[in-house]
Amino acid sequence: MNTDELRQRIHEELANRDAHKAIETMCEHGSARQLVWWGCLCAWSIWRPLPPVIEDAALGIASRWVLVGGDAHRRDASDCLQSEAAGHCRLLLSAVVNSGGRLKMGSESFAQPTPDLSKRFLFGFVHTLVGSAGPVRQYEVADKFAQIAVQMLAFSAPDPESVFLQESSR
Repeated sequence: MNTDELRQRIHEELANRDAHKAIETMCEHGSARQLVWWGCLCAWSIWRPLPPVIEDAALGIASRWVLVGGDAHRRDASDCLQSEAAGHCRLLLSAVVNSGGRLKMGSESFAQPTPDLSKRFLFGFVHTLVGSAGPVRQYEVADKFAQIAVQMLAFSAPDPESVFLQESSR
C-alpha cells in the first residue's frame, strides 16, 4: 500500500470513529521509518513540552535513526536497551534495532540478521502510550495518534527518495 492509500484508509477509519482500527492499519502498512517517526511524534504529543530525561534520550536515538539511518544508530538503540535506560520507549528502540537487515554489534562480533519486527514493536509502543492515558481518555488519545499519522503521511514526500519511504541503509 502506498503512502496516499494508507493515509486515505486511516482517514476513512477516523471518519467511521474507529481510531483503534486506524492505529492497527498504520502499524500494519507503514514502513519501519514511518512507524518510528510516528511513534516519536505520538510520544512527543503526550510528553510535551519536555519529555522525561530518559524518554528524551531514547526519542533522540530513534529520531536520529529516522533522519540519518545506518547501523550506528541501530547500535545506539541496542546499547540503550542493554543499559536499562530506555524507560517507556523500550518498544520504540526495539523497533529501531529490529527494523530488519544485518546488524554488526561490535568489532569482534558477527553480523546478526534481524527480521523486520518494527510493526509489532510500534503497535505495542503506541498502545502502551494509549493505555497510559487512563480508561477515560484512551479513545481520545488513540484518535489523536491516528490524526498524527494522517498529517505525517500527508506531509511525507511521495517520491521514493523520501526519508520516510526509504529503509535504513544496511
